[in-house]
Amino acid sequence: VYAVASAALGPDAAPAYTEALGWPADGETRKRFGLDVLAPASGVASFFDIDESLEAGDWEDDLAADALTSPNAVEGDAVVFVTAKFCNACRRMDPHVKRMERSWKGLRFYRVDSTSDRTFAAAAGVDSTPTFLLYREGVRVATVGTASPTQLRSEIVDAFPLLVPKR
Repeated sequence: VYAVASAALGPDAAPAYTEALGWPADGETRKRFGLDVLAPASGVASFFDIDESLEAGDWEDDLAADALTSPNAVEGDAVVFVTAKFCNACRRMDPHVKRMERSWKGLRFYRVDSTSDRTFAAAAGVDSTPTFLLYREGVRVATVGTASPTQLRSEIVDAFPLLVPKR
């Protein structure tokens, strides 16, 4: 991983870049930031190219989903992703959660940033991130504190046995 960052960004920038991103092993960050395209085998990329790739992305750090004012305001079948801006594990889970959101129709996904509004997390009893709150018909059925997409998917399947994800 460090070798890839060094080749793509140069030896001076690689440690800070690697640390800041948490650089997941599944390659999601490389895909998300376009490094597979920007830094092919030649290993040449500039910060300008990377910044340009980031600008073209379809994600935002401050995702404004339907505003949830409290854990009791969730209606229907839903997954609430309680995250924090400083949480590298949350950043690594984000693309997986977005894929799960696309694959489960009928299941709403919300994202609550506990750094900008601590009241929701406090009311829900969440003291660490990432945490996922699973609601069936507006009633919380599970609280899942995990940074594993596989475990989260398994918990969702257990909580919503009638919903089948699209493949």
